Parts: sequence; structure tokens; C-alpha cells
Amino acid sequence: MSTKKDENIFNSNSLREVSEKTDLKKRLWLKGKKQNLDVYRIPIKYLYFNIQNGRYADKMIQLRADNKNVDIDPREEKWKKEILSMLRGTYKGSIQGTGTEKDQIDFERLHDDLKERGQIEPGVVLGDGGVIDGNRRLAALKVLYQETTKNSEKYAYFEGVILPDDVSAEDRWRIEAGIQLGRSQQLDYSPMNKLLKIYEGYNLFKDSAGKNAEDLIAETLYGVDKKEIEQSIKRISLIDEYLEFFGLKGQYHLVSGKSELFIEAQKNIEAATQKSEYSFEDRKKIKLAQFIIIRGELMDNWDMREISQAISGSKKKKTKPVKKAVDYLIKNTPNLDKFKEAIKEGKENNFIKEYHNIVHDFKEIKQNEENSDKPLQLAQEAKFKLQTLENTLNTHKNISKEPNKIINELEESRKSAIRSIDILKK
Repeated sequence: MSTKKDENIFNSNSLREVSEKTDLKKRLWLKGKKQNLDVYRIPIKYLYFNIQNGRYADKMIQLRADNKNVDIDPREEKWKKEILSMLRGTYKGSIQGTGTEKDQIDFERLHDDLKERGQIEPGVVLGDGGVIDGNRRLAALKVLYQETTKNSEKYAYFEGVILPDDVSAEDRWRIEAGIQLGRSQQLDYSPMNKLLKIYEGYNLFKDSAGKNAEDLIAETLYGVDKKEIEQSIKRISLIDEYLEFFGLKGQYHLVSGKSELFIEAQKNIEAATQKSEYSFEDRKKIKLAQFIIIRGELMDNWDMREISQAISGSKKKKTKPVKKAVDYLIKNTPNLDKFKEAIKEGKENNFIKEYHNIVHDFKEIKQNEENSDKPLQLAQEAKFKLQTLENTLNTHKNISKEPNKIINELEESRKSAIRSIDILKK
């Protein structure tokens, strides 16, 4: 019977000794050229999940966040079980809503496919047994092995290439990214993990002589052009800034479902940067507005597009910039230092709750300005809103805690209505 120590492999020669070479080959780019490497039938007991980078990077980040100040060694049985639960979709997470339940359907589909057809696509394994391509396949094989009493040996082996021990970090990145991030292979890659993989490549190649990092990354990722790489690097930098701003540095799993929001935030910030009428302080406020909106989930990605449309106009919708709406947003965005202080004191939600009304008013101002050539529509909307207010006050007489503020707003509305009538009668 194998002991825990026996099951830890430390070099590729040892792993090959306990594995069986097959007739299969897998072509990889290695050491500057294409190579056809042997595929081995590797006992799964000698393998461990390697999700530090790549398709499941955010899961490893979450595991570390859920187990602060703990050394997580994926070779240890405890962490093998934890990572397996993550890949299987049964991990609950330390905070409600941070579990991996959404991965369960895909895992079950793979589980059933492996049960019916066996492993079709070989994976890629480091010399010490860490799997860098095929982690979920390994997870499914482990579950099948545990579930099966008859013919369990069928699931006791993982087919994969065993990389040489001297594979460089750059080659390893090219192998992982080339296999997993080519345009046709991205469906199983979350937007956040795609960004993290591109950023890892950028940090590896940014000091390389000759071609710049963006070109080297684009060469590896078939079907992904340089412009997309550049935008991805800017976006992950914005995400880093956002996380650090809220004291959550490196906790990418907390924003893994917000990629679309950061795409729009990036566009909004860039739109303001390109407009000379917005000062440096204005642009800082616009960026802070994006952070508050994302943090409080005050807008979806479609609503966030209205900010860039207000800044620059929209060719598609044939609308002009609405500076009045942008100015309102800037004016009512909190002072940066005060907001930072609120974060430290755990009172940021007070600002966010108030900002919900600001966002609503911004949208109203933008819509009204865009409809400025439709006075009848504006008058009808004003009438309907006042009728709704009247019905609300009649039905719930004690609904307002601030009646005087409502009265003041209605007085201003009444004055505007009278002035509008006078203009129309002239």
C-alpha cells in the first residue's frame, strides 16, 4: 500500500517510471519549436491539482482568502480534497455567494462523458505531478474512481504529457495559454481567469528584448489580437486599483462575476480622459463613481454605458453628449478622502445607499435632455409622475419622513410648470 510520501513525485523521470507510455503523441510549442511529446498513462494517485494559474486561478485565490495565514500545499491530502470540491462545484466558501455551485453542471457533464467514453484529450503534467492542463478531467476521474467498485482501475489513470523538469516559466505560460486561451478554447475560461492569464504573460514578457509583451502574448493566443491584449492589461490594472482601493488587494474571486462592469467602467474613464472639458479632478471623480457603482451594484453593464454616452454621445443611438448629466454625477460624487475614511471605518455603505439616488437622477437628467426636442413627451412624463406621487401619498399618508423636502420640490415644480405655461401662451 502506498504511503503519503510514496505518492509525492519530485521529478519527471520518477513520474515516467511509475507511468506507462502510450502510442499517442501531443504537439506542444516547447523551447522555441514544435515538439511531438509522448503521452503517458499516469496513475492519478501521483498527481495533484495545480490551479495556481490558468483556468481556475480565481479558485486558488479564493481558497487562500478563505484560509488566511495558512500554508496551502496542493500535494497534501487535505488540500487535494478542498480543491476537488471547488472543481466539482460543491465548495461553499466562507462568505455567502462565494461557493462554486455554478460549476456543478459543467462538472457533471464532464463526469458523465468520461464515464461513457473515457478520456479523449490528453492533458499536460509537470514533472512533479502538478496538472497544468486537465485539472477538471483529473477531478472527474478521482470522483469516478471513488464511486466505482467494479473496474475502478479504468479511472485510476490520467493520460497526459509529462513536461521536462527544465521547462521555463515562459514556455510553461505559452503551453497553458496556447492550449486553453486560443479563441476556439475560451468557452471554459472565465473572463477573470482569462485576464489573469494574460496579465501573467505580460509580467513574464514585459522585460524581454525585441518584441514587446503584447505582441508575444498575441502570437501565443490564436485569434486574439494585440488591441484586445492591450485592453485586457488596462482592465486588470483597473481591477487591481479597485480591489486595493477597498482594501481587498489580490482578491479577484470577489469580482469574478463583474467583468462586464469593468469593461464599461474602463470605457467611461477613457471617454472622460479624451474630453478636454473634464479636468483631472473631474476624471478622478468619474473613476470613483465607477468604483462606487460596481461596489454597490447600482447599475448593470447596460446602464453603465449611459455614462460614456453622456460623456461622448452615441453614434448608434444618434445622441449628443449630455454634459449636464455628467456634471451632476461629478458634483454629487463623494470627496475621495472622505470616502476612503468611510471605508476604513466600515461606513462605506452609507455613501453607497445615498449614491443610489444620484445614479437614478443622473439617468433621469440624461433621458430628459435627450428628449428636449419632445416637449409633449416631457410634459406627459411630468404629469404621470405627479399623479403617481399623489396616489402614493393618499395611500400611504405616513410614508414620508421628510414632508418639507417633498413640499419644497413640489413648489419648485409648480413654479417651473407656471413658467412653461406662460412661455407656451406667448
